[in-house]
Amino acid sequence: MADLKYVNGLAEILDALEALPKNVANNINRGAANAMAMVVRDKARELAPVYSGNDPRVRAGQLKRNIIAVHSRSLSGTVRQTTVVTVRRGTGKYKKVVKDKVVYLDAYYWTWVEFGHWYVPPRPKAPEGGKRQSRAAWRKQHQGGSGAIWVEARPFIRPALTAAADDALKAGIAYYNRRIDEEVAKAAHFAAFMESRV
Repeated sequence: MADLKYVNGLAEILDALEALPKNVANNINRGAANAMAMVVRDKARELAPVYSGNDPRVRAGQLKRNIIAVHSRSLSGTVRQTTVVTVRRGTGKYKKVVKDKVVYLDAYYWTWVEFGHWYVPPRPKAPEGGKRQSRAAWRKQHQGGSGAIWVEARPFIRPALTAAADDALKAGIAYYNRRIDEEVAKAAHFAAFMESRV
């Protein structure tokens, strides 16, 4: 994985950012974080497994389409900008009804795929004239492996970060170099314009 202590030119980038106005430096930091996150997001989409089952509520490729990169305001500050690579899930607004069935457009199940999970078979219907077993009782009966099946993890987010770390760092440095050069050129042009007016 990339180590920021040994990045050539990092000190020069930090010095250049210090020389720029604070709002411009924040904008550049946010853009660089986004450029790095896009590389990791694309790698995660490449590594994400594609569903091949027959559940009508899940579409093939749904997990890949829901891997996103989002800027986190709560984790960002004046110097540090954070972009999180995650999976869109469970907000409820990403679903629709097709032929009387709810089709989920988000990947609410992504943590099950990433970390693995216990599969408990569905509860049987109530016998004729009898009472159906409660959900809690059914789960308790199947805890500890009695009828439950462990579904192995098929991670894609964590390996994507490991695999794309160097490329993400290169993308961030390229973004810094391009944007700092643009901002320095703008500042020089503005200074020349102001001198010509005097």
